[in-house]
Amino acid sequence: MKGKTKAFLIIFVAGLLCAIAGFQDTMLLIKGKTVDLTAPVSDFNEDALAEGTIDFVYGPFATLEQTQKHYGITTSKTETNFYIVSNIAEGEAFVVLSTANKDMIAELNDAADEWYNYFTDDSVPEDQMPVVSIDFKGKLAAQPSESDYDQYYQEAIDDLKNVGIEEYEHATAMRIIGNEVKPLMMVLCFGGAALALLGLILLIGSLVKGKKNNDQVDFY
Repeated sequence: MKGKTKAFLIIFVAGLLCAIAGFQDTMLLIKGKTVDLTAPVSDFNEDALAEGTIDFVYGPFATLEQTQKHYGITTSKTETNFYIVSNIAEGEAFVVLSTANKDMIAELNDAADEWYNYFTDDSVPEDQMPVVSIDFKGKLAAQPSESDYDQYYQEAIDDLKNVGIEEYEHATAMRIIGNEVKPLMMVLCFGGAALALLGLILLIGSLVKGKKNNDQVDFY
């Protein structure tokens, strides 16, 4: 493969990957559908943007560890925590929220501790519910498919039955990914698509030109 043809192929592939990476978030931004924790459980059943205020936290009931290695050496490690959250003051849905943001995790852990103490410490009056207010922005996405996760999630749902939160109140189809969906993803998607198109045009032109050169016959 000639140098120019190879370069055009790289441009095409790079653009295509960028377009794919930003596609899902771009579609969410274009549709503009947003749900918050005051919505009914039935609203948490398909892809959408998500935002609102959390006043109830349980967990983390599961943690996902992801490790990246290069040549057998660990270069980075990411931990994503999974919580069950709600806005019980105004809403009725209990939704899974996952985040790897350390500041967000610290806030959620503190809030979860407050609620745990409220439910387990007999010295805390029932009318002194924890005062929690955690703002978030993110998007809805499918739950993890691992069997271990399903087990931990069901155990959390069963545990919350002990404090009067029933299974039908949980939005089990989707979860909130606690990362803000930024308009930059639209730039990534459309910019990547344009780059892929340019690379494809140049690649086709290079291949056609190469074929013509190969088809030439020299007379002596």
